[in-house]
Amino acid sequence: MPKSKALLASAKIPTAAPRDHHGFRGLPPPATFDFEALASGTMLSEFETAAILRVSTNTLGSWRRQPGHPLKWRALPNGFVRYTAGHVREFLASGKPRRPRGRPPATKPAGTSTATTKIHTPDAAPGRRRAPTGSRAQPAPAEEAT
Repeated sequence: MPKSKALLASAKIPTAAPRDHHGFRGLPPPATFDFEALASGTMLSEFETAAILRVSTNTLGSWRRQPGHPLKWRALPNGFVRYTAGHVREFLASGKPRRPRGRPPATKPAGTSTATTKIHTPDAAPGRRRAPTGSRAQPAPAEEAT
C-alpha cells in the first residue's frame, strides 16, 4: 500500500454532531432590535416573538393550539407562522395571564384547607393491597363426613 493511501486510511475524519430533530426548545436570547420602533404591521417570526415575550417557541405553539388565546397569529401559505408587532403589543397591553388554561392558579385563596389534612388521618389510609406473605397455596378445607 502506498504511503499516502495508508495516511488517508488511518486519518480520522471529524464527523458532524448528531442532528437534533426536535428543533429549538429553549428560551431564545433577548431581542436584538428595538420592538417599540417597529410599525404595527411588521411581521415577526416565531423566534423573534418568543424573544420579545421571553417565552419558549414551544409555549407559543401551545398558545396557538388553545382556542380563544388573546395572542393573534397568521399562518402564511408556505406554512410558516407569523405574528404582527401590533398584535404582540395588544397582547402585552391586555395584561392577560400567560398561564395556560386548565392549570391551577399559583396561589390559593386564604382560608382554604389543604388536601394533606385528610390524607394523614387514620380513616383515609388505604387498606392492604397484598395478601400477607407466606405460602401461596392455601389448603382446601376438609369436609366432614357424616
